[in-house]
Amino acid sequence: MNITNHHVLPFDISLSFELLQKHYQERLVIEKNELVKQHLKGLLANFEQHPSLSSGIKKEEELVALKDVIDLLMGDLFPQALSLNEIKAASIPMQPEYFYYSTRFENIIKAAGNDFKFELVDFTEDEMYIMSCTYILASHYHVNTDYQKPLYYPIPDKDGKIKTYRLAMNADFISINPTEKSLDISQKDIDQLLQNYDNIDLWKEKFPPNSWDLKGFILINFIDVTVDTIISDLKSDMLNHTISNDNFDDFQEDFKRYFNNPELLIGFTKYDLITDSFVNPPGKQVASFILGKMDELSCKTGFCHFSYDKIVKEKKYLAISDIDYVLSMGENRVLSQLQKKGIKSCIIAPIVVDEMLIGTLEIVSPNKNDLTSINASKLDIIMPYLIATSKRSIQESENYIKAIIQNECTAIHPTVLWKFEEEAEHFMQNTLVDNGVKASFKDVVFNHVYPLFGQIDIIGSSTVRNEAIQADFIKQLQLVKALFRSAYKEEKLAFYEQIILRIDGFVAEFKSDFNTTSEEQLLHFLKNEVNPIMPHVGQLSTQLKEQVMSYEGIINTETGVVYDKRKEYENTVQFINIQMASLLDGKQKEAQKVYPHFFERFKTDGIEHNMYIGKSLSKDKPYNNVYLKNLRLWQLTSMCEMERSFYEIQKNRPLQLDAASLVLVFGNSLSIRFRVDEKKFDVDGAYNARYEIIKKRIDKAHIKGTDERITQKGMLVIVYSQKKDELEYLRYIQYLQSKNYLEDGEEIVPLEDLQGVVGLRAIRVNIKYQVANQKITYDDLVKEIEK
Repeated sequence: MNITNHHVLPFDISLSFELLQKHYQERLVIEKNELVKQHLKGLLANFEQHPSLSSGIKKEEELVALKDVIDLLMGDLFPQALSLNEIKAASIPMQPEYFYYSTRFENIIKAAGNDFKFELVDFTEDEMYIMSCTYILASHYHVNTDYQKPLYYPIPDKDGKIKTYRLAMNADFISINPTEKSLDISQKDIDQLLQNYDNIDLWKEKFPPNSWDLKGFILINFIDVTVDTIISDLKSDMLNHTISNDNFDDFQEDFKRYFNNPELLIGFTKYDLITDSFVNPPGKQVASFILGKMDELSCKTGFCHFSYDKIVKEKKYLAISDIDYVLSMGENRVLSQLQKKGIKSCIIAPIVVDEMLIGTLEIVSPNKNDLTSINASKLDIIMPYLIATSKRSIQESENYIKAIIQNECTAIHPTVLWKFEEEAEHFMQNTLVDNGVKASFKDVVFNHVYPLFGQIDIIGSSTVRNEAIQADFIKQLQLVKALFRSAYKEEKLAFYEQIILRIDGFVAEFKSDFNTTSEEQLLHFLKNEVNPIMPHVGQLSTQLKEQVMSYEGIINTETGVVYDKRKEYENTVQFINIQMASLLDGKQKEAQKVYPHFFERFKTDGIEHNMYIGKSLSKDKPYNNVYLKNLRLWQLTSMCEMERSFYEIQKNRPLQLDAASLVLVFGNSLSIRFRVDEKKFDVDGAYNARYEIIKKRIDKAHIKGTDERITQKGMLVIVYSQKKDELEYLRYIQYLQSKNYLEDGEEIVPLEDLQGVVGLRAIRVNIKYQVANQKITYDDLVKEIEK
């Protein structure tokens, strides 16, 4: 045992029983029981025989020598009848050294092991020093600092589980006195200290280490607050976090500690009111023992009547202490699911928000009687916090869904959100002022904005799609023909010959003139004449059975047709679109930093995008036409990079597609309107509608006087109508040629007249593919525009 300081403190510490001696002397004066008097006199005689008991013990050898005497003196403070119940000890002041203690305290420390050391929770050396100084302020200067920070010791039990004990200290038997090293501080010093709690240097300056005398001993009662701590941890975790994979282990560990069961596991399910089913929450954030590998389970078919009423209707805990016994009494799909996983007892607790069932907490154990209706009542304390967490999880989930919609559907672009918020404020104000009058959310209009349109389109997508359909049908017809030839060998039916003849007719027709009518006739033939007799054909022989099984394994179960080439085409288009959209979205984030503008993109057989830029779109950033020019040049570089990527990402794919890129230049500003009834942006006004007409028809347009389409593989096509736009874009092309984005040489061609639109022209220039991986930065664009 170490009597000297474990910590740097303002105290010179000694173990003394002087105040205990005084206590016994005062009792002797007033005591009337003669036996007690004799006992007290005997105790006091020890102080005469051993003066160091009062003056102070500083050496461990002296403490050891006086152990029997000290045990006798302390006996009155530690009643033997309570020794197995009280967790109590006497310690050297401000030191984790205990020289006398109850039997229960001794048993707890022995169970903790030889390596255990007392360490306070969340209490630093500096805090210990400052707390010691506040004791001096209180005892010597009569300054009430109200420094009452709870102190805790974590102590492991014999199983290694941590128990938490709060210290209730009795300081009646200590005294604090100045020494020659003590500094006499003024009221000004005290005021300064009270204003600088965390300035450890100041506290050490006013109360130097070992400058005050601390004598006596401290009585400490250890109160087991493990359950309170666990509840506090659960509350904190649930109030500060949502339950997800990231922190699920922490939640589960809290529940294990709370129920004092290391084998306990927890799970969650979401309740769907519309289908009356338990379902996995979006993203399957945490496990569900009820659902297992299922995504959904009907409550009525999953539970027996009693369980269903208890959980879904009454919204009360369902505790099953012996699952095996309950299942022996009748069917219960949920309990059977739990039994298969080795679960023997469980609690299913409804999570109810605003009187609505939103899900369940599942607590399960592999042992019978671990979980019962008795310990289920412990959930009453923590369920309010779980409900608060669930509310927040629901809100976050809804917000996340909105974010997904915002991102995937380009509902309200962030650039223009401020305008919608303003209109929403007007709407709310009108609703509040005109009580009873239904307010209307007005269309949001942005005037004098410049449009930019671009697309990368898959060349001949309809032809490629039709060829895929054609190939799939021919493959299926050949499979069916081979199958019926085999059937005819087993069973000489003319009907089989007739089927083969019709198949040959379909194949010939498909190869010469594939059309929608042919497709519909074939589908009818397969569905109504071929597929119904497949079971019969499969019974004719082992070989035919295998052929039929092979055929059925190849065709799509929903449509009844071969879907190989179509799936390959659709997967390729989807893959390309995802990659292109991701590339464009990433570049858009950079473009938005220069000047906020409206942007939307669409996935078709390729990627289209619309952009609008102008002063009315930005709430507070001044507009200059240099931003329009910069965005136009950015669009061209992005189109080149996207087309390069289009071919690069297809290198290892079985189906190779080609692309054509087009940009539409509209030299005049226009107005766009968000039409509330249609929930979309559109150009405003009859004249501006001309822009939309051009957009819809331009990619199918031909060079005037020819049958050649303006869009071609490998070319970037820029369509415009005004000479000033032509000159501007020729400068951009020259710049991109210098940066190896475009090939040298360009051509300008007139376009055929479109309905209601004449005088369009196009610049066509080849995109450079085989170049070093060179990128144009925004600084490059700005410098080029400044020229």
